[in-house]
Amino acid sequence: MVKIKHDHPIKRGIFLHCLLECWSTFNLSYGMKYAHALSLSLTVFLFSCGDSSTPETYMEKTDSEKIESTERLLSADAPTLPDKKISQDGWVGSIYSYKSDFKEVFEDIEIPRLPPPGAGPEYKTKRDENDTGLEPVNIGRLRLKADNAPYTGKIYQHFLSGEIQHYAAYLDGVREGRAFWWKKDGNLTKVSEGWGYNYQEINLKTISNNPGKKLTSEMKSISPELAEPTSFAGVAEEWKEWATVNSEGITFCLSTGVYLDGIVKIYANEGYLDTVRRYKDGFLEGEFASYHANGTQSQSIQYKAGKKHGKETWWQDNGYKSYSANFLDDQLHGKTYNWDDQGYLISSSEFDMGKPMRPVENVSAPAKKVEQ
Repeated sequence: MVKIKHDHPIKRGIFLHCLLECWSTFNLSYGMKYAHALSLSLTVFLFSCGDSSTPETYMEKTDSEKIESTERLLSADAPTLPDKKISQDGWVGSIYSYKSDFKEVFEDIEIPRLPPPGAGPEYKTKRDENDTGLEPVNIGRLRLKADNAPYTGKIYQHFLSGEIQHYAAYLDGVREGRAFWWKKDGNLTKVSEGWGYNYQEINLKTISNNPGKKLTSEMKSISPELAEPTSFAGVAEEWKEWATVNSEGITFCLSTGVYLDGIVKIYANEGYLDTVRRYKDGFLEGEFASYHANGTQSQSIQYKAGKKHGKETWWQDNGYKSYSANFLDDQLHGKTYNWDDQGYLISSSEFDMGKPMRPVENVSAPAKKVEQ
C-alpha cells in the first residue's frame, strides 16, 4: 500500500512561504501584540511537521521484507535434514551413511580352547595348572563412531537407488547368523557366516530361498522414505553417465532417451545428500534444494519449465542466510539481499525484469552454477 506523507518538503515549503508572508502583513497591520500569538502558532506548526528529509512515499513492507531488510538477521533460519536416528528395529542406510555411522574393527579376544578334530576324551584343554584353557583369536566387531560402543541390532544397507544391498545382524558388535549381499537386480552375490577367525562363505547353490524381498519389505517399513519413487539416486559421477542435457536444455536418460520426470537425488562422495532436483518433461520444475555436509540446506531455488521463477535463497553452513532474491521468467525481479557469515546485511538492491532500478553495489548471487 502506498501512503502520501503530509510533510512533503516541497509542499511544506510553499505553505510556509505563504504563511510567513501573511505573518509579515499581519505584523505591519495589527502590531506586535497579535503578532506574538501568530508567531507562537507558527512555531507549533513547524515542530508538528516532522523532519524535512522524510520521503514523499513509502511502501508498507511484508513481514519477510521487514526481517530481511533489518541491519542484522535475528537468527539462523535454514531448513535442515532430519537427524538420523537408529530405530530399535534396525539401522537403514546407504554404504556412505554406513561408513559415516560405523567402523569395522578387528579385535583380539580369548575363547575357550576346543579339542582338535579327532581328539579323544583324554584330551585336556588345559595343558598345566597355569594354563587358563583359553586361546587368543581375532574377531570382527562393529562399533558406532559416535561413542565407540559395540552395535547390537540389524543392518539393512541399500543402494542409493533404494534396492537392498546387504543385511546382517549383530550382538555386542559381533556378527550373528548369516549375512547376505545382493546386486541391484536382487540376485545374491555372497552369503557368509562369522566374521574374523570364524568366517566362512556359503555356497550360493545351497541357498534355496533368497530372503531379499522379505528383508526389503522390513527395510522399507523402518525407513518409509525409501518407498518414495525416485528417477535417479547416486553420486555425481554416476549421474553424468546416466543422464545428459541436449541442445534445447532438456535432460534425458542416456540409456532410454526418455525425458526426465520425477525426483533426482545426488550424493557427495562422502555420502551426504548434496542435491534434490525435480524434473518435468526434462526441465527443472519446483524446488531445487542443495545441502551442506552437516545437513543444513545451502540452496533453495524455484524453477518453472527449466527457468528460475520465484524465490531463491542461499544459506551458510551455520544456518544464516547469505543471499535472497526473486526471479520472474529467469530474470531478477524485486529485491535482493546479501548478508555476511554473522547475519549482518551487506547490501541490497531492487530489479525490474533483470534491470537494476537503482545503482547496484556489491550485490550478486554466489557464483555457483546449477547443473541440470
